[in-house]
Amino acid sequence: MANNLSVIQQTSEELLGLMGVKAQVVVEENDGAYLVQVESPETGILIGYHGETLTALQLILGQITYKRTGEWLRLTVNIGDYTQKRQEQLRQMVDSLVEKVKEQKTSETLPYLNARERRYIHMYLQAVDGVKTESVGEGRERRLVIFPTFEKK
Repeated sequence: MANNLSVIQQTSEELLGLMGVKAQVVVEENDGAYLVQVESPETGILIGYHGETLTALQLILGQITYKRTGEWLRLTVNIGDYTQKRQEQLRQMVDSLVEKVKEQKTSETLPYLNARERRYIHMYLQAVDGVKTESVGEGRERRLVIFPTFEKK
C-alpha cells in the first residue's frame, strides 16, 4: 500500500509537471481506493469543460500507475473542491426530477453524464423510494433514466 501511495504521488507530480502546471498533490488510501487531491491556481485548465480534462487525467494516471505497479488501482482525482460541488449540483438536479417523476408517474431522462456521474446518481437514488434508475444507450448517447416504481398498496 505504501509503495502504491508513493507511485501514485510521484506519477501525479510528473504528469502535472509535464503539463506545465504548478500544483500540490496529496494521495490518500481508504479501503483499497486512492484519492488524489490536487490543489492548484490553475483549476480551470485541470478540470476542463464539464470535467472532461479531469476525467482524462484520472484515466491517464490510472494507465500509467498500472504500467508501473502491475495492478489496477481504484483512483479518483479531485481538483480543488470540484467533485463536491459537482455532486451537489447533481443531487439538486436529480431531487427536482425525482419529485416530478413521482408526481407525474412518468420517466425522466437526464442530460449527458459521464460514467462516474451516472454511477453516483444510481447510488444516490438507491435509497429513494418510488423511483428506480437505469442507464440506456451506448457511448456518448448513454443516458440515465429515472423511472417511477409502482408499488402495490
